[in-house]
Amino acid sequence: MAFASFGEVLNDVGHARRAKIKGLVVGPTEDCIYQWMTDSLHDNVRAFRKFGLSLSFANQAGFAETIAMVREKRPQVLFITFDWREEVSACVDMLAALRSSGDCPKIVYVDTYDQTTTPFFPVLPFVDVYWKKQILNPMSLYNTNDWPGGNPLAEIAAKHCDVDVGDWSFSSPLPTEYADRVKVYWNLGAWGEISKRARHPVIDSAKRMAERKKSIDIFCRVSVLPMKGADPKNIYSAHRRQCLNALEPLEKKYKIESNRDDSKVPLKEFYRQLRSSRIALSPWGWGEVTDRDFRIVDCRALLIKPDTSHMLTDPNIYVPGETYIPVRWDLADLTEKCEYYLERPDEIRRITDNAFDAFKRFFQERTIEKRMQELLVGLKLLGDGTPAS
Repeated sequence: MAFASFGEVLNDVGHARRAKIKGLVVGPTEDCIYQWMTDSLHDNVRAFRKFGLSLSFANQAGFAETIAMVREKRPQVLFITFDWREEVSACVDMLAALRSSGDCPKIVYVDTYDQTTTPFFPVLPFVDVYWKKQILNPMSLYNTNDWPGGNPLAEIAAKHCDVDVGDWSFSSPLPTEYADRVKVYWNLGAWGEISKRARHPVIDSAKRMAERKKSIDIFCRVSVLPMKGADPKNIYSAHRRQCLNALEPLEKKYKIESNRDDSKVPLKEFYRQLRSSRIALSPWGWGEVTDRDFRIVDCRALLIKPDTSHMLTDPNIYVPGETYIPVRWDLADLTEKCEYYLERPDEIRRITDNAFDAFKRFFQERTIEKRMQELLVGLKLLGDGTPAS
C-alpha cells in the first residue's frame, strides 16, 4: 500500500485558514491506550486548523449518551473508539442507530488495539473509514490465514510455546466489499512521550558518540505475567518467556542483561542498560508493535524481533536488514543472527542509524498532518485545499 504524497492530497492549504470542519473525538478516556492516541491528536490540533479542521474531545459515557451528544454537537466527522471489552454486536447496533439518523456525520472508527487482527470488522458497513494502527499485509490474510483464533501471536503460542489457545480469538473476517475502508493511521511510536525525542531531536554529536560506547552485548528486559491454567494471558507471557529462554545458549559467550531469572531493575537502570546495549531483543506484546521497539531505536541498539513482514504500519521501523533484524517465529535463527551482527559493529551502526532516521522522518515529514488531510479528502470534507461546503 502506498501513501499519497503531500502534493497529491492538497494543492493549496493557504485557502483553508479558518476552522470550518467540526470534528468530534469520542472514546473511553479511562483507557491509557486511548489516552496515548488522543495525545497525538492534541499535539497536532494547531496543524489541523491550517486546513480547516477543529477537534473537540469527549468521554464515551454510554452508547445512548454518545448518540445524543453527537446529535447535539452536530460534528461533520466523528472519530469514535470502543473499549476492546465491549460486545461487538452492541457496538454495531449503536453505530447502526447513529447511521440511521437523518443528519449523521462521517464516521471514522479508530482502532487503538495492539493486534493487527481485530474482532471489530463487523462495524465496517456502518462507518466511512476504519482507521487501524497496523494491518495485515496483504489484507487477504484476514480471510485466508489458518492461525488459531485468527491471530499471529496465538499461532506462536500454540505452535512454538505449547500453549493451549482453546477458543480464544481476537479476529474477524474482512468483508471484501468494505476492505477499502480500512486505512493505516499511525502506531504508538507517534504517541505520548515516546515520540518526543524523535519529534524534537536535541542530541549533539558528543552525546551521540557517547552512546556508541556499548558495554552490553544483548539486552532483553520485558514484563512477563504469571502463567495460570487456561488464562488467555498465557498467550502473551509464553511468547515473552520463549524469547528470554532463547538467549540461554549465548550467555557463556556474551554479556547479556535480561530478566530470564525474573530479576527487576529501576526504570533509570533499565534505560542505562538499554543505552549501553549493542543488540536488544524485543518480543511482541499483545500485538507485533510495542513501545519498547521505539525505545530501542531511540537508544541506538540493534532491534531484533520476530518477523513482522506480514504487517503494514507507520512509523515503519520494520524494514528487514535496513532498520531491524527479523528472526523466525520459532527463534531457531536467533543465536546465528546475534552472533553475526555482534561480529559486525559497522552493520549495527548502519542499521541503528537507519532506524532512528526512519523514526525521525515520520515527524519531519508531518505524517500525522498528512494522514489527516488524506482522510478528509477521502471523506469529501476537504478538496483542493479548502473545506467542502
